Order: sequence, then C-alpha cells, then structure tokens
Amino acid sequence: PYFLTVNYLDGHDPYYVERGCREPSFRALSRAERDPIVSANPDSHAPDLTIAKRVKAQYRHALNCMDRSLGRLLAAVERDPNTIIAIDGDHGEQFGRHGFGGHGNSVYRQVLHVPLAVRVPNQTPARIVDPVSITDLYLTILRAADPEREHESLPLFTAELRRPILSCFAYSGEGYYRARSGFSVVRDEFHFIHSDQGEELYAYPHDPAEVKPIPLHVHRELADTMREDILRMKRAAKPTTFNALGYLN
Repeated sequence: PYFLTVNYLDGHDPYYVERGCREPSFRALSRAERDPIVSANPDSHAPDLTIAKRVKAQYRHALNCMDRSLGRLLAAVERDPNTIIAIDGDHGEQFGRHGFGGHGNSVYRQVLHVPLAVRVPNQTPARIVDPVSITDLYLTILRAADPEREHESLPLFTAELRRPILSCFAYSGEGYYRARSGFSVVRDEFHFIHSDQGEELYAYPHDPAEVKPIPLHVHRELADTMREDILRMKRAAKPTTFNALGYLN
C-alpha cells in the first residue's frame, strides 16, 4: 500500500511553460508585464485588458503542459487498477475580474470554482452537478482506502454526508490587503459573500461571472441563514497556517 501526493505548480505565477511544450510562436511574458495583472486590486488602476488576456493565455498554456505531465503520472498509476485517484485544484486565478489579480485575496467564484475528479475502484462512475467542498475529499479517501469500511457511503458521492460549502481567506500585511478578510457560503444555487467591503448575494448558475448581485432583501431569510453559517465558521476558526490559506475551514 502507498500514498502519493503531487502538487503541480505550473498554474501559478510565473505560469512557466517548459520549452518542450511551447509552440513556435510562444513568447513568455516578462515579470514587468505580468505583475500589474497578478497584483491587481480594486484600488489600483484597472489592468490593461489586452495584457490580461495574454497573461491568461500563458496560464492556460501552462495548464495544458501540466496535463501532459499528469497524463504520464496517470499512465504509471494505471498499472495498479486498485488505486484511488483524486485530482483537484486548490484555487483559480482572477486576471483582473472584480478588480483582483492572482488568488488568496477574495472569495468570488473565480477563485473558488476548481476542478475535482475522483476515481474509486468498484465505484459506479457518476457526474456530480451539485456544488461540493474539497474538504470532503479527505474523508472520502480515508473511507475508500479502509477495507473495513468499503461498504460505507462516501461523502463526495452522498449529498447528506457532505459538509457545508464554506470558504474564507484572511490576509495580514501591508497596503491594500492589510488586515483584510472574506467569507462565503454556497447553498443550492446561491453564493453569499461577507467581506470587509460588505455583503453580496449571487445566483451563480445564471450569473457565473458574479457581476449581477441580487439585493439582499429579495432573499432576506436565505441571506440571514447564510450569515449565521459564516458566524459559526468565524467562531470555529483556528489560527493555523492551513486555515489562513483556506485549505481547512
């Protein structure tokens, strides 16, 4: 038995594309070109959309190359079909959307919506369309890997076992992000955000870019319930490194 975890950094700034994966026309953007996009915040000048598109294109190119590396890993793992495989993203990138760049500085869907694919031997394949939290991945793997619990339901595949979809970030530093934080809750088709800048409610299936906030009074009871979820999360939060990064919440 073995456990292997691999963290691919290709999707992080500087969005490096290895030479063997570059197209003939590829030109890597310089740090001077990337920085205004990656470090953008709502108080800075609006990033140049032409440069933002080029940075995003390089990001996607880096991800395509990462897929090749992932393919080689999966080909090796497939030699043992009795292996649980989980692929997930830790965050998205923003490229100037809502005025932000990079990640770790907001809880908009552009950061929270990540890929997640899990293969469990003897588990019937299924596509889960409801939102889930990657915090359910840990218990899912532990249960699936335990022969004594092989008949138990797995959280990611069982709605009533899933944890609430809560997210947060906290930043203590200098400049715009000094002592800044944000929290969010997803329930059904609604995403509620509570941050230092106020509260916002979105119906993300109909507004995936989250540019049309719904007045809170339209869904007052729902907003109150989601606000209570955030208050409970704040009380339960522990000042650990992983909590600060938003991986455990």
